Amino acid sequence: MPTGDGGSVEELLADNEESARLGLLDLGAERAPSMLRAFTHVVSAAAVLWEVTSPPDSIDPLVPDPMAQLREIGSAIHRDYSSGRWPGVGVLDERVMRIALNLDQAGLTLLAVPSAERLPDAGPGVADRSVALRQRVIHTLYVEAHGLRVALGRYAADVTHQLQRDHLRRTQGAAAPPRRTGRSAGDR
Repeated sequence: MPTGDGGSVEELLADNEESARLGLLDLGAERAPSMLRAFTHVVSAAAVLWEVTSPPDSIDPLVPDPMAQLREIGSAIHRDYSSGRWPGVGVLDERVMRIALNLDQAGLTLLAVPSAERLPDAGPGVADRSVALRQRVIHTLYVEAHGLRVALGRYAADVTHQLQRDHLRRTQGAAAPPRRTGRSAGDR
């Protein structure tokens, strides 16, 4: 299904999967705050696309919706950084934001199509297009969340190391014997 810019929904989602995988190669601690801020946009866009790709008869109260918990987590993170808590307001990671924008574009593309035509059969080997699209969305979220966890772990390790160095400097400075500034009583 063309998106208007030459790509298809499937191509946008394939680009996201590749981008998430490539992102695993560059997970420096310094990127963690901007990745976390941008991840909330990815979750929001994925949730919309998830709903758009839901077949009308797919709602089963006994089957948990994986997006419900992700939406709650994304909202909590967004509230925290919007209120000034860590990581605070700041730049958004460009690569992660591209994933969010691709998800937005895929959702808008599907919404522009009448629902009866939106999810035709994907062909042999795949039960339907809905399942295939949702698998790609959840896979991208999984890989991106893993990368975010690794970056946050590195960030936490850097902060811990810095705090330990600062503590060591303070305690070594306090434990050092006082310097003599003049003659001692024995020198008089």
